[in-house]
Amino acid sequence: MEELLCSIRKCEDCKILNRFTPCVFGSAQSRILVVSDSPPKTEYVGTTARPALGVVMAKGTLQGRWTPVFARERWCNEDWLDISKEFNPRNFFWIHRANCAEELGGNRGHCTSKFMENAISLIKPTLSLILIFGSYAAGYFFPNRDLVELVRRRDLVDSKHGLKCHVLYHWSPQNKQRNLHREDHDMAVKAAKKAVHEILSLKNQAGARTNADD
Repeated sequence: MEELLCSIRKCEDCKILNRFTPCVFGSAQSRILVVSDSPPKTEYVGTTARPALGVVMAKGTLQGRWTPVFARERWCNEDWLDISKEFNPRNFFWIHRANCAEELGGNRGHCTSKFMENAISLIKPTLSLILIFGSYAAGYFFPNRDLVELVRRRDLVDSKHGLKCHVLYHWSPQNKQRNLHREDHDMAVKAAKKAVHEILSLKNQAGARTNADD
């Protein structure tokens, strides 16, 4: 796993002129896979107030990018999945279709073909759920399927890997489709939140039993 993470972060195949650290986060023990399309340029590059996303991910935490009441990664917030406190590499593996900003030259197809299946195979023994954000990410697992229909489904299983999936609209404030289908979004988030918290609760219970046995 460390070899894979290192190869993603050091990858220069796309020859991006203003290259920053590619954005990937997780461990071989991660229970939930998060797949989104591409980090936006502002997050990939960072600002004086907020370090570049890939740099912080490489440290195994996103806390340096969050205030006490707001996570820029909105899907972690209370009004989405409410997992800011649990978001760590032991629980979550976050990878993009393009791990560098496509606005600067990141190549979705190349990055996906080079890294995605390798990542899934390494964490599959502990993997319980895939969270899929946005149409491009959904297209990898469910090609030629309508995003709205996928968001409405509660019984999705990725046929290639046999894993339960929840498809959600991307968290960008500019996401018009999410705003247009607000009720579908709210119901999908509620279902995904329940599934995530059940997995985290089971993991915590297992950890407590292990500690008790020791």
